[in-house]
Amino acid sequence: MVPIRLLAAAALLAMTGCGPFPAGDGDPDAGPRGASPAATSPDSGRAPAPRRVREPAAEPGPAPDPSPAAENRTRGAGSAPGSPPSAGAWAGARAGARAWAGQPPAADAYVAALAGSSDPDRMRGGLEEAAEDSPAYTYLLHHTAVARAWADGGRGLTDPQVDRTDTGYRVCRDVAQEGYGGGDRDADRRCVELTDFAFDDGRVARFRVDGADPSCALVEGGRARVRSGGVEASVVSAYRPVGQTVLVVTLDIAAAAGADVGLPGAVYRTSDGEYRRADRAVGRYELDAGDSTSAALYFPDSHPGGTVLVGGCLEECSAVVKLALPVS
Repeated sequence: MVPIRLLAAAALLAMTGCGPFPAGDGDPDAGPRGASPAATSPDSGRAPAPRRVREPAAEPGPAPDPSPAAENRTRGAGSAPGSPPSAGAWAGARAGARAWAGQPPAADAYVAALAGSSDPDRMRGGLEEAAEDSPAYTYLLHHTAVARAWADGGRGLTDPQVDRTDTGYRVCRDVAQEGYGGGDRDADRRCVELTDFAFDDGRVARFRVDGADPSCALVEGGRARVRSGGVEASVVSAYRPVGQTVLVVTLDIAAAAGADVGLPGAVYRTSDGEYRRADRAVGRYELDAGDSTSAALYFPDSHPGGTVLVGGCLEECSAVVKLALPVS
């Protein structure tokens, strides 16, 4: 394949605000959601929003061990302390989770899916437990897309550790592997607290992350595809994690012919017209005809409301790729 050229064009988009968050009142219509209006560049085409297909819910497992140790942490049989929960352990603990938290069983199943970073398909199956068009749906969709990008790039993620707390769940991820962490860059893990779950028809609609509403910096895309030089792409999601300065944007990219996609050279133009080069780019860089990949791009000091710029070439640079993807 030939060297990659990055040719960028940009569009300035206005940021949108985020209102108050309901404190676990269960009202599915209260509070904001990440907006995702369709938008394309002049050389782009449109495609309908991907249809969400719900998979059958899993059959509930056996009743959990009622002992205090089992109630405190959901683990697979024989798991060592500190190991991530297994899918079977989560399924078997649903009834215990409901009694423990006074929540619909969807909360436990939802967090189990969120903890399945090593298996993006299992994560996607957990969307069944989230109310459609809700912040909870987009939050899980985003983490699923990130896990898929790492898997497509040949470096699949490991499952985070999940613990129950008095108010919800604590999820601890590997900072070095996922590319961003807390204030301490030398920390091995970054933990977040998920609390104040609210529901819509028994499905998770929203919750707080470290006491804050994540939907203020959470965007679901997928309603428009941008095409250039035989390559097309769409924004799947974008999220600036609570307490962080990095914006993680996930993309779906497909090539009609062999192409080098310039993910390492991706640039983000902020709503203020400043440019940020990706600190990290995950996914497949070289695509054969008919191939596709998920991608995750990590932009420092950025918020939703800007534009992702990705360049590249088809084989022998017979055509130049330049994609401008609004994140709003």
